[in-house]
Amino acid sequence: MIRRHDEVAFMGGAHVFPGGRLDEGEEHPDAAARELEEEAGITLDVHALTPFARWVTPEIEAKRYDVWFFLARAPERQEARHDAHEAVESVWISPADALDRSRRGEIALPPPTWTTLRTLERFGSVDEALAWARTQEVVPIQPVFTTLDGVGTLIMPDSIASERRFVLRDGRWQPAS
Repeated sequence: MIRRHDEVAFMGGAHVFPGGRLDEGEEHPDAAARELEEEAGITLDVHALTPFARWVTPEIEAKRYDVWFFLARAPERQEARHDAHEAVESVWISPADALDRSRRGEIALPPPTWTTLRTLERFGSVDEALAWARTQEVVPIQPVFTTLDGVGTLIMPDSIASERRFVLRDGRWQPAS
């Protein structure tokens, strides 16, 4: 994972998976491989990428994103390094450890990242996760933003098996308790 620079417009300061926008003429796997190399210094063949999720920002947002999530085995003998521009930190961390650090307030995880980590934490190996990902039909997941009791709240669609609501507290999205 990388930590986005505090000053970037989208999810500044949050720990996320490397990624970014499509350049003209690119397909999703091409962009994912390019962004992985630019932000984390990992070179990966696009054929190694397995798509497994797609998140779309709520309709209320002025800036809309359509984000694809991919799994891949990290190539041997490559060391991840953040770009020190968009990303100011990089860390290899298990899904469970990332979630624990977020629960303790040490790192910020956007709801799609949190939910993805919750999905991945059940797998004991990369092979298990990749086998599962290959069976997934990738359909858009779009939370709904609302205000409940004066608190900004994201409500996840029924397809999400883990936390169904996230609240905005102190500038960070957190699972509702």
